[in-house]
Amino acid sequence: MASSPPPLSSLPPPGGESLPPRPRRQRLVHSSDLWMFLAVAVVLILFLSGMAEDLINLIYSPAALAVVVALLIQFLVLKARDRSRFYRLQLHMISNRRREDLCLMRETRDSLAEALKTLRAAREALEG
Repeated sequence: MASSPPPLSSLPPPGGESLPPRPRRQRLVHSSDLWMFLAVAVVLILFLSGMAEDLINLIYSPAALAVVVALLIQFLVLKARDRSRFYRLQLHMISNRRREDLCLMRETRDSLAEALKTLRAAREALEG
């Protein structure tokens, strides 16, 4: 009895056996750790230099509030634009699918009408 060949997925890649996966190199310091360290260092320097009160006054100034509001509005506008683009793409895909379905239904209807015509002609030929 001849054995069937193994499925293609079990065949080794051309050029020899597959290599074992390399372990991922783990970083000692992540970028989030660096940003956190930098923020703590800046705050510490400000407190040690006595400029912390100036920083707090700057953070809670009306100009800072205006900047935060402008950034929030910009974020919302960009988010809405991305979402409307996504909805337009979905609508385009759905309309294409609907168009294909309608075309298939027309072809099916035409082939059924043709088959019905052929059956009627065959029935008339048998009866007549």
